[in-house]
Amino acid sequence: MDLCFLKSAAAQAASYAVALRREIHSHPELSDREEQTSALVCRELERLNIPYTVLPGMHGVVGMISSGREGPTVALRADMDALPIQEQTGLAFASQKEGVMHACGHDVHTAVLLGTASVLAENKALFRGNVKLFFQPAEEGVGGAKRMIAAGCMENPHVEAVFGLHSAPRLPAGKIGTKPGWTSASSDEIKIRVHGKSAHGASPDEGVDAIYIASQLVVALYGLMARRVRGTDSIALNVGKFHAGNANNIICECAELEAMYRTFRADTRQRMKQEICDLVHSLCKGFGGWAEITIEEGYDGHANDADRTRRLMELSRELMGEDAFVLRETPDMGTEDFCYFGQKAPAVFFDLGTGSAPGHPVMPLHSSRFTVDEDALYYGILMEAALALDYLSL
Repeated sequence: MDLCFLKSAAAQAASYAVALRREIHSHPELSDREEQTSALVCRELERLNIPYTVLPGMHGVVGMISSGREGPTVALRADMDALPIQEQTGLAFASQKEGVMHACGHDVHTAVLLGTASVLAENKALFRGNVKLFFQPAEEGVGGAKRMIAAGCMENPHVEAVFGLHSAPRLPAGKIGTKPGWTSASSDEIKIRVHGKSAHGASPDEGVDAIYIASQLVVALYGLMARRVRGTDSIALNVGKFHAGNANNIICECAELEAMYRTFRADTRQRMKQEICDLVHSLCKGFGGWAEITIEEGYDGHANDADRTRRLMELSRELMGEDAFVLRETPDMGTEDFCYFGQKAPAVFFDLGTGSAPGHPVMPLHSSRFTVDEDALYYGILMEAALALDYLSL
């Protein structure tokens, strides 16, 4: 691979990508409402003479760059949706939509992939096979990846490897980070409705206090996670909602809890689901009440392919310097529906250092003041193009 040529091509594409990123950032769209963003992607793919398909029933777009030579097919993925957050960055190209903001960097992901597409489309002579471009809607909690796969994006031709990136404000621009194996967790939502019996506060013996039972459940659930999970495993549980009662002199008849737990191992995930249900029902019964419980499965965990991750590390160091790659010590307990692509083909999901815009503090993802250092788009294009060209090398 001609590294100097690739760096030059990525640099030329970066200014194009930055302009697109600002356009997308100004017009954010929530999950499954990405009509304008999808249209922008189609507009740019047409400009680049890249054939594409808009998947039926959604705003997902699949582009196809074919070398004209027989070979494998790789896919590069970017998610497009924004979040229901009021932007407070003060940027000249800040969101023009009240209460909607690209606070997770999906504008960067989409613009980087379009920049990468421009590099690959201009240099088909450098590779064999095909590159699919996945512009995915609805990553933020409503499963756009699953629907794209169901619509056939991984077939015709069959995708043999998938690469994706995510904005990482904790890393400065020019840094790439990930690890082999687990990088993100599965997540499941728990909803519990505790039923007791109403009575006057002066006669607690005549009632069954749902608040007391629910309070015991909070403690018991945290204890379950601490004492029923093997020490070598990882699990996180958070009770985020507790609603109960209407008056301070009435024994509460009903209390509602909502929680989420996250883990990596599939067997632990399923075992904890059963143990949570058993605990809730037995504890409520023991205090004279009863409960309704639902557990809704969220995204699965994702594990990076070891060989492809090792190659990512090597390429980042060759292209960006020996200290460019940051090896994660532990996986992230966050979730990502990129996991479903990884269940269909070897996949690597990596962090793209984005730091923050000059003059702005580094803020976490999903913050109303989240910004990025736009120099990061160059490095994103460089790495995505390098990964595709390396896999499809002649």
